[in-house]
Amino acid sequence: MDTAGKKAAEGTIVSSPYLSNDISPAAQKFAAAYKAAYGEEAELHGAKGYDGANILLTALKSSDVATGKKLADAIRATAYDGLLGQFEFGAEGVGITETTIGVIQDGKLVEQK
Repeated sequence: MDTAGKKAAEGTIVSSPYLSNDISPAAQKFAAAYKAAYGEEAELHGAKGYDGANILLTALKSSDVATGKKLADAIRATAYDGLLGQFEFGAEGVGITETTIGVIQDGKLVEQK
């Protein structure tokens, strides 16, 4: 909407595991802390970074601070309930397989159920 303008974006379909800061109590808590720390609204990339860092920290802890292949294996073995959803890494390395659909209506991104 910022780039195209609200009128041009109207009706656009969006697919993302993190549509807004209101998708869950965890997202709301993250968004409030992000705003307090950086003075800006949290968004998808911040949430992805947060989840990625927590997955890495969990894997480091569970692997006794392994490196290399051992750390990679520990990351793949980590199941994590994050801001973007439930992460469980498959053989191909993909950790999250679900998304949410939203549509821009009246200048706002509205989740479609």
